[in-house]
Amino acid sequence: MHTSTRPAPLATWRTAAAKADLFPNDRLPCPGCAASLRGANLADHVRRTHMADDRAPRRPGRPGQVGRDRRIRRTGRLLVLLWLAALGALARTRPAVLVDAWHAFDDAAGDPGSDVIRQHLELIARSSFGTALLAGLGVIVVALVVGRAGRFRARVEVADRAVVLHHRLGTGTTRVALPTPVESGSLIRHVGGSGGDENGSGGDAGYDEHVGTYLRLGTGLGAITVGCPSSTKVRTHWEGWAPGKQRTRWDITLAPAAFVAFQYDLAERGVLLPRPA
Repeated sequence: MHTSTRPAPLATWRTAAAKADLFPNDRLPCPGCAASLRGANLADHVRRTHMADDRAPRRPGRPGQVGRDRRIRRTGRLLVLLWLAALGALARTRPAVLVDAWHAFDDAAGDPGSDVIRQHLELIARSSFGTALLAGLGVIVVALVVGRAGRFRARVEVADRAVVLHHRLGTGTTRVALPTPVESGSLIRHVGGSGGDENGSGGDAGYDEHVGTYLRLGTGLGAITVGCPSSTKVRTHWEGWAPGKQRTRWDITLAPAAFVAFQYDLAERGVLLPRPA
């Protein structure tokens, strides 16, 4: 999972400093690099390692942490379903158009320079359904390219009484009221796998690959799952969460430093507490 790194907001550094003073013997993550340190050593580490960086703890910043939007995939699936529904409607209302186009592609398969394909595509494009199909297909292709490049961004913020996720290009908002159950676990993706031969033998079931760690707030469909490719030792540093199952779906991917900042935002509201050494 590719993520970009942004400087931690000033409020995060202040929260980290306050927690370090209160818990000098406990291990806490650095908001700048996610390194695990004793609270008593955190201030010195920040001064030596991060204060020389002009981007470091002087940026007021916009509330919340910005990362890769993964919930937008649900919108993408809906777009594909709508496009297929439109294709089905065209097949019912203009079956001859699709049949002729299919035969045109079949007949011209050995002749890439044939004008027959172009003529039938123009015929489809002139119809209202055809225009909608081509436009929808264009949107889907662009969305896939942009999504693969990780350009869709989301933002998760911890307010006084809720955790809020802004996603789907700013048009979607999911809110989980605090206090709420918190769980942490592993993110996985399934790799490989084949069906084998016609007798059902020789297939490869594939395997599950660990790709990160998550914090999940809330329950059911309204929950917010925040993932990170690095664990940042979240389960070592904090208590206030319960073990969660392995998951293949999450809502936003944060870079390690942003994931740590999110943890401190939760700690500031008392959702997470430093784990005693």
